[in-house]
Amino acid sequence: MALRKNQNSLSAAEKKQFTDAVIALKAGGRDDNTYDQLVSVHLNNILAGHFGPAFFPWHREYLIQFEQALQHIKNDQSIALPYWDWSANQSATSFGWPFTQDFLGGNGQGSNWQVMDGPFAGESKWPLKVRTGTEPYPFLVRRFGSSQQPQISLPTPADVQAALGVTPYDVDPWNSASQSGFRSMTEGTIPPPGDHMHIRVHAWVGGSMTTFTSPNDPVFWLHHCYVDRLWSDWQVLHQDQVAYLPRLGARSGHNLYDPMPPWTVRPADVLSTWDHGYHYDTDGFLVAGEVLYPGQTIYSMGDHRYYLSYENDGNLRFWQRGWGRPLWQSSDSKKPLGKCTMESQGNLVIRDNNNNKIWDSQTDGHPGSFLVVRPDGKASIFQPGVPTPIWTRPS
Repeated sequence: MALRKNQNSLSAAEKKQFTDAVIALKAGGRDDNTYDQLVSVHLNNILAGHFGPAFFPWHREYLIQFEQALQHIKNDQSIALPYWDWSANQSATSFGWPFTQDFLGGNGQGSNWQVMDGPFAGESKWPLKVRTGTEPYPFLVRRFGSSQQPQISLPTPADVQAALGVTPYDVDPWNSASQSGFRSMTEGTIPPPGDHMHIRVHAWVGGSMTTFTSPNDPVFWLHHCYVDRLWSDWQVLHQDQVAYLPRLGARSGHNLYDPMPPWTVRPADVLSTWDHGYHYDTDGFLVAGEVLYPGQTIYSMGDHRYYLSYENDGNLRFWQRGWGRPLWQSSDSKKPLGKCTMESQGNLVIRDNNNNKIWDSQTDGHPGSFLVVRPDGKASIFQPGVPTPIWTRPS
């Protein structure tokens, strides 16, 4: 399983792993799947992936193909898309700002708002070969909302929570005229168009992100990865709801069993992240081989009331939201930093950067076991198919 993480928890090495793979794909990947060909897929299938119920599943399949292309070009199955939580990381002064020289580069500069720093700056390093008639420049352009007139702001945590609370998934007439539903609210077609969520983020980044060749800007993938995570969160929060609507009645390509152009993949085929080999760091579990790095957290399913964090003093702690003291911790003294891994034989282990063991759950010998942050206030390790955990904290 690929673990898609909040980009604010990526190490310097993980950031470089991602940007190096993106640059390699741009330089020339598989004959049928280079970066620019993926940009063309988005441009040539506008109505297939927008302004209707298939907005979420179409982009999920699109992200899966991009993620697999990155893995293939670098022959590295550990590469996973990061996401940008734009409701929390909103300015250069906020923790985890992604527009830095070592990651995505910054805002555009000068009269044409050209991106001048980072790995995607300038035509020589990052030429835009697929453009529309409204894009005069062959280089990456950004104009953040604070420099636009009138200024545009990013969606807030309150906007996110409001969208996650909306049911059902979508409503008749199943297009941009739909006046309620989670899909319409999150895509940004209501209320009014562009005021909430997805469209608003495109407009805030500005420049290359404001056209249907928006994947030219690598932040596109982090933005849509977060949008995909929101769909996953919505499914967990509303298990009493039908996961996708409609079965029939929408335009072609947007019904549950319609192929989504240009693929034969249907919305019904991509309703679960698990079936496609990835999950999010907010999904509440770690399977064998997955890692928590310093500052990274996984949450209990549903309302995220409980969470397990590998913290910057080298300790693992289990918290209840709003409480000032942890419910459990691996140690109360500072430890060398490293990483916390759910190892293949069932042991949850903290190791320092020299691979020395700092702490472990002492559950070795149970292959394939996985860790779950439970909504009842426990963190447990389970063996596959066995309902009784082999380890639980707090005990």
